[in-house]
Order: sequence, then structure tokens, then C-alpha cells
Amino acid sequence: ELQTEHFQIFHHNEQLAMRIADTLESHWKLIQTRLAPADWQANWPKPCQVYVYASKDEYQQKSGSAAWTEGVTQIRFRPGRLSQHVIHVYQGAHLLFSSILPHELTHVLAPWFIHYQHQLPVWLNEGMAMSSEAAFHQNYRLRLLYARMRQNRLYPLDTLFSLRQYPDDKDLFYSQSFAVVNFLLKKYGTKAWWD
Repeated sequence: ELQTEHFQIFHHNEQLAMRIADTLESHWKLIQTRLAPADWQANWPKPCQVYVYASKDEYQQKSGSAAWTEGVTQIRFRPGRLSQHVIHVYQGAHLLFSSILPHELTHVLAPWFIHYQHQLPVWLNEGMAMSSEAAFHQNYRLRLLYARMRQNRLYPLDTLFSLRQYPDDKDLFYSQSFAVVNFLLKKYGTKAWWD
């Protein structure tokens, strides 16, 4: 186990855990700077637990995650009060440092920004998380979205905004959610959803 200022990391590899800790701590402030409400000031409620499993099989078994996932965040709260926030990842995950950890950390921070008052819409939650990923992965998502646009295969915005669970076409869902959030961030900043 490795304890940092904001995280409690359970792992099988000390060197990897230290690198994960550095990545999470550096993104902790960066994500707040980019995505928090303008007047944001709050105390971190409790360390976020991070489980780093030795394999994808162990990750799926212990976290209960679907096979298509590379990381998952579980948050439990009652309005205004956090009970638990946990990130689950595995050692060999592709893009672990550049995209998965920043993505999952955004899922941890976003409910904090609204003081755990309610769940964010799925498209906003995933679009914000995608906005924290590496630029090359965001560009991949946008290329995929443009290809689907040429095929006339986008979700109508009212459908995207009303989704309560992940649709079958997850690539399109993630790509389109990111594109909407990216547009809103560029045009309005975070006041697009916090004000």
C-alpha cells in the first residue's frame, strides 16, 4: 500500500505504484484548474482508494467491470456527503498513464465539484473524463466521430443527452460526448455546466 496526500494505492509493484501516484497527484490539480467551477474551493473529503490489479482478469473479477473497460471508478454518496470513491485499473492496461488514470480521476473529481449533490448525466461525465485524456487519444476520438458523420451515424443530441446507461456503440458515444464537451469548453468554459 502507498499513501499520498490524496490517494491510497493498493498494488503489486512498488515502482509502478509510485509512478501511478505521481500521475494522479499531478493531474489532481490540473483537472481542477481546467474543469472546476470558477470560484472552486473545497476540502478533499477523504483519500481516494486506487486498486491496481496484476492482470485484466483480476481487475474484471474484483471490480465487477465489463470486459470492454480498461478502468472504472466507483463513487458512493448521499446528497452532500461522500461515502467512498475508488478507482480500479490493472498494470498492463494500454494508455494507463496518458489516458486511463486522468480519465478515471476526472470521474472522481467531477461529483466533488458539485458537492456530491447529484449524478452527472452520462454524456457529460464521460465527455469531461475524455477531455482529461492525452491529446493523441482525443484526436483519435474526433477522427472516429468524423468517420461516423460521413456515414450519417451520429446520435441525435436529444438521444445523447437523455442516455442513462451506455449504448451498444460505445466508441461513438464516447467520441460524441467528448466532442460536445470540447465544444462547450472552448465556447463557454466550465460555466457551460456549473453556472
